[in-house]
Amino acid sequence: MALLFQTGMREGEALGLQWDDFDWPRNLVDLRRTVAVCKGRLVINTPKSGKLRAIDVPAGLCARLRDLRSIRQAQAAVDGVEPSLWLFPALTGAEKPLNASWFWRHVWEPMLRKAKIRHIRMHDARHTYASLMLRRGVPVAYVSRQLGHSSIQVMVDLWHLHPW
Repeated sequence: MALLFQTGMREGEALGLQWDDFDWPRNLVDLRRTVAVCKGRLVINTPKSGKLRAIDVPAGLCARLRDLRSIRQAQAAVDGVEPSLWLFPALTGAEKPLNASWFWRHVWEPMLRKAKIRHIRMHDARHTYASLMLRRGVPVAYVSRQLGHSSIQVMVDLWHLHPW
């Protein structure tokens, strides 16, 4: 969840991440794919814009993700299996990514209930990211690029319609 709130990624982009997508020394991640389930089938596609893009990941989050990768590699070695390529592997098989609807039902919604937070969509994490960045004075062009908008005008139009 920190990944969604701290990067502005779309849900399918986050679920589509593989460990090799990270450029650890530069705190970047290459968004190369998005994943979704349509009619019960896993669909792996390019990001929404059709363009691959690199986005910044906060250094603290990168450090936590590197630690998670080390833990998973160690666990896979103990279990005698190859570690999953996916940052968020499916519970039914590490060779495929986690299903968004499973994540929503078993992680997102319970987290909101436990925190006593009203229902918000996972996509609202993206809006929260944009709002916090803009309110901190981060240039609109940078935020728009992080979000993968086709133009800065998309960001400006959305901000005026929904000043999160």
